Amino acid sequence: MLKIHITLHSIIFFLIMGMILNTGCCKREPEQTRAYPTRKSQQPMVERRAHSMINRFSRDVNLTDEQEAAINKIKDEILAKQKEAREEARKNRDKLKNEIITLVKSDKIDKEQIQKILRNEEVIREKREMDDFLAEKLLQIHDLLTPEQREKIAKKIENFKVKNRNEKN
Repeated sequence: MLKIHITLHSIIFFLIMGMILNTGCCKREPEQTRAYPTRKSQQPMVERRAHSMINRFSRDVNLTDEQEAAINKIKDEILAKQKEAREEARKNRDKLKNEIITLVKSDKIDKEQIQKILRNEEVIREKREMDDFLAEKLLQIHDLLTPEQREKIAKKIENFKVKNRNEKN
């Protein structure tokens, strides 16, 4: 359940970042320095992908400097919240593992005990909190964009859907 929880939030995050932001908050010339450190270990993959998506988005919809700064701030908030959620998920996974080990070692297993572990209320609550947080950020991004920019994004999403549907067939 925790993997599904993390995966769902990753998908939501990348949809928001990829489809809505889909580029970057840094307009830079090719001769300028790199947007992220050269050594991959210095910056997590999620951050590099988010930065790349935001750069592309910025180019595609012609964000103003103010929009770029605001979207970059939202991106950083999302990344921080996701990092916090991943750490919490790790703790929950360890707790769940220990509960399962204890249950397996016991002489008798009750169906209610198994269901209690599977219906982890804490995980469900955290998922709802993250969903609410991401929805709030999506609204903030939407409010930052002009109708023309939203139209460009809608067309990109449409093309993305069509392209992926064609590749699957």
